[in-house]
Amino acid sequence: MFSASPSSSASSLCSVEQNNENDGETTQGVSSAYNYTFNLTSDHLSHIKQNPQEPRQIQNLYAKTSTNFPRCCCLLQLYRNITKVLDTNAVSQHVVFDEGHREKKIINKDFVREGKMKVEELFWATTGRTSDDPSLPVIVIEKETCIAAWEWYSFLFGNALTLFHTPTSQSVATSSKPKTPSNVQKILNIEFNIFMRSALTAKVPDTGKTAPFHNSPHLLDPALQKLLSDGTIIQGYFLLDSKQHKHLSYMKLPVPVAKQNRDVFEKNFTTYQISLETYEENYFHEKKPSNQVLSQEAVDMFRQRAELVPSYHKHQELTEIIDNYLKSGEIVALVKKDKEGKRITCYEVSHTATAFQSQTTPITVKATTTNQAAASNQQTIEAHNASKAPELKLTTVSTTASTSLSPPTSNFDLQNPLFQDDSRSTPQQLRTLIKITSAGMQKKHYLNNLHLTATES
Repeated sequence: MFSASPSSSASSLCSVEQNNENDGETTQGVSSAYNYTFNLTSDHLSHIKQNPQEPRQIQNLYAKTSTNFPRCCCLLQLYRNITKVLDTNAVSQHVVFDEGHREKKIINKDFVREGKMKVEELFWATTGRTSDDPSLPVIVIEKETCIAAWEWYSFLFGNALTLFHTPTSQSVATSSKPKTPSNVQKILNIEFNIFMRSALTAKVPDTGKTAPFHNSPHLLDPALQKLLSDGTIIQGYFLLDSKQHKHLSYMKLPVPVAKQNRDVFEKNFTTYQISLETYEENYFHEKKPSNQVLSQEAVDMFRQRAELVPSYHKHQELTEIIDNYLKSGEIVALVKKDKEGKRITCYEVSHTATAFQSQTTPITVKATTTNQAAASNQQTIEAHNASKAPELKLTTVSTTASTSLSPPTSNFDLQNPLFQDDSRSTPQQLRTLIKITSAGMQKKHYLNNLHLTATES
């Protein structure tokens, strides 16, 4: 137990204990109660030093333990003392609990008298006095009271920690900030399984939202190349715009059925940090943009690949193929539900199908088809540029001779000795060479198509 005056704080408790020890009045019981309380409050103060990163309000709760817990011990000891007084026969027989509710609120004088006598008998007659104020009695706090008080205080303290343990601004910012998807994830998360490049760099079709690479198109090509080399997507001229013009497009590939290919696919998606099951579920519902149609190249690929049969229902361009394959028994129809819960007719490959390529072979695009389309596109650009070039028409006039550029009869060659040796060139030949040079004939693709016919008078 330790000794304390009714208004003592934690610091005064320590001083009282030290004074008692100096006076030789300390007992083992007094020291035990004091040490128990001192150790518990010291643990909370040490916790602050060992955890400086904790929020300020939590540190304040720990700091106030050295003040609040001794007060709890005093209050609980007073309560126990009061119950001890009330439990005596001399006082209990005068207790009437409803006296405080009477109109005049006068408490029984006999109860007050007997209560004072028992307090003096049980406590004041045997208690000590402080050296600072000998007239002030000291309340003795028992260790049993301190143990009970700590159990009560720990319960309240734990609730306080829960209520006031709010995350710091930094932790809130970290937890609330969504993780930025990688460039590969941005491509695979787009809501189409066949799409043009503009869907990634301009506006997302159908929705009009800003494309994921709208402000950073330079980051797109490395991510596309990664997916192409992994075999997760393929590129080709799969889509036509509203004007029936072909555009370079990309197609996400379905998850392979063959175990070896599926294992490779799953390994790649682990590096992408994308769930393969989620990708497979989304792929079933993803379509091409509504304002674009499949090219003949894409239709031929859908006709040959069994892996693409589950996507037949998404494309009106495959109606004829679907009808023919249903009649020949290459595919069978089945009913599933879309995202909205509506029943839709889908298709899968029948067990007796023979019209499709082996599913162990990866889906690829014929290089000749793509190369021919690219070459045709390049020829169109060159022809368009050539049509804009100014027509060259050269004519020279001389009093002695005339030279004109007529339709070609032989290739014009500046390496001809006629133009290399000025000593043997005639004035007419020199004037022709100067005229050609001044007209911009230094461009090779014009010189190769020029022919010279000279006639001397």
